[in-house]
Amino acid sequence: KYAILFRLRWFFNQEESIPFIEKIDAELTDRNSIALTVYEKRIIGCVQVMGQYFYFDRDGLVVESSLRRIEGVPLVTGLEFDNIVLYNNLKVQKASLYNVILNLTRLIELCEVEVSKIVFLYDNSVVLQCGETEVRLGKKESYDFALSALNDILGTMDDRNMVLYMENYNESNKDVTAKKK
Repeated sequence: KYAILFRLRWFFNQEESIPFIEKIDAELTDRNSIALTVYEKRIIGCVQVMGQYFYFDRDGLVVESSLRRIEGVPLVTGLEFDNIVLYNNLKVQKASLYNVILNLTRLIELCEVEVSKIVFLYDNSVVLQCGETEVRLGKKESYDFALSALNDILGTMDDRNMVLYMENYNESNKDVTAKKK
């Protein structure tokens, strides 16, 4: 029984990461039993390449590929990728956009905004699709203030078939213009 504990301790102290697994907790429940709790990595975004969806976690690691789209996971469009390899980080042709993608998807998850699509336009400005509402965020250093206010703004709208212009939204300017599509 001590050999089993030694092997388990050695296994869980490995530095190598396991795809899909955030962490594993082990608890000795009695002399002969161990309870394992496995925490899966959360998928926070996906890209579509050649008809296939590639899903990534908050670290940008591609953790799954599938022919079907998972509901509730934002699709990132408007970018080109050098290559997409499972269990490796996304490789965007414009390397400066890699952090923008990760920050946006993390903020969307953190602020609990229901976003179906993140669109990068030709000038790298960002547009979010939130149901029927199109949210134009523009090109910024940080999207924190705009995304933290977005859920409240969407909650006050009666008509969702709108375009919200939040390009200039920041800490000092909280003006939002909305137009019917």
